[in-house]
Amino acid sequence: MLNGNTISSGQTVRLTTPYFEAERGIYTVVYVYSNGWLGVISCKNGQRYDVPSYVCRVVQANPQIS
Repeated sequence: MLNGNTISSGQTVRLTTPYFEAERGIYTVVYVYSNGWLGVISCKNGQRYDVPSYVCRVVQANPQIS
């Protein structure tokens, strides 16, 4: 779906497919690895997971700073 270059930290993503312990849901990206994986935190329970970016879809882009 996406590669790591189109996602940056601070964005909100939806995990479209469960990935091991990470359930489907809304996550905040805290780190983008060079191999295309994402470090994310669940908005539901605060758990941190590392997931491949291809199972995520961007829900909200970074807020614009003026």
